[in-house]
Amino acid sequence: MPAVPDLVWILAATLALVAPFAILAGRRGGRYRALPGWIGAWAQFAILIVALSRLSPTISFPLLGLVMFAALKQYFTLTPLRPQDRWAILLAYVSIPLALWPTWAGSFGLLSAATVIGLFLLIPVLLSIVPRQAGLLDALGRLLLGVLVFVFCAAHFGLMTRLPHGSLELFGITALLADLPQRLTGRIRPGEERARPMLGLIASVIVAALVGAALAHLSGTASLHGGVAGALVALAMAGGSLVSDAVAQDLLRTQSDAILGRAAFLDRTLPVIYAAPIFYHYLRAVAS
Repeated sequence: MPAVPDLVWILAATLALVAPFAILAGRRGGRYRALPGWIGAWAQFAILIVALSRLSPTISFPLLGLVMFAALKQYFTLTPLRPQDRWAILLAYVSIPLALWPTWAGSFGLLSAATVIGLFLLIPVLLSIVPRQAGLLDALGRLLLGVLVFVFCAAHFGLMTRLPHGSLELFGITALLADLPQRLTGRIRPGEERARPMLGLIASVIVAALVGAALAHLSGTASLHGGVAGALVALAMAGGSLVSDAVAQDLLRTQSDAILGRAAFLDRTLPVIYAAPIFYHYLRAVAS
């Protein structure tokens, strides 16, 4: 199928064009200091996306599972929980193969049953049966956010393998180009200047929509749907960045640590993972 290699090459070319700019811009300091690390994270995302798209599921799905495990572990390192929450944390890790099994079968209904119904109901129970100690609601919020993002949302990358060939690469290209303008102008943060970040968000939506519309035919999708999907990805990533900023602030991380230190993991991963379900369900429910 010639369309798939075309989009793989376009994804690689997009990274090759953005990488030197990000590295050079990082020398300016300020908010641009985070760009070299950001493009490095995107290179890893691109490898995962191509592996899921091109390799056999017997290879790509275990790889996705390992990445989800590592991401969830890093999240729990950043958001430490109480010692008595260990059984709920163990359930969160066990949920990864339970979430990948329905994605292997291409069934969103099974994924919902395994995560939304099973995990979201079981985790509060496991947190409640241990000896009572202050901090239950805080632990519950941290655990559910981790499962929501790094299990439920991340499992949608597996579901995307069931979309028409090239859809994963199309998501990667639109998400990368949607992310760049928002990082150049700064993220929208409550209580701070909003004019420049709003311009970045508008530019992000326009760029992602235009690129999605231009490349949609290479994945067997109509240009209109490709454009709408790109715009939705840009908006979803803006929402994910708000969540990652709020989490970093709640953990008392400085703004510098949130984009350069250990907490930069959230800033670099959460927005793109947040956008995966939006892209998948739009193409599956509307574009198909």
